[in-house]
Amino acid sequence: MSCKRYRLFSIGKEGEQMKRQKRDRLERARAKGYQAGIAGRSKEGCPYQGTDARGYWLGGWRDAIDDRVTGLSAK
Repeated sequence: MSCKRYRLFSIGKEGEQMKRQKRDRLERARAKGYQAGIAGRSKEGCPYQGTDARGYWLGGWRDAIDDRVTGLSAK
């Protein structure tokens, strides 16, 4: 019985690690999109095909474009 509890606990930890890896990957996509927007690159240059990562990249790109328009960042 204690073995089953340990196994469930172990699976829970692996699941948390997988969520963190996915979050890190998406945060990286957003940061790359922001960098592309600040550099003045087109949104068509998005390197991601997956909908989640592409959405985060485009979100970062849009934030950067907004920042450029409002003058928060110098080229």
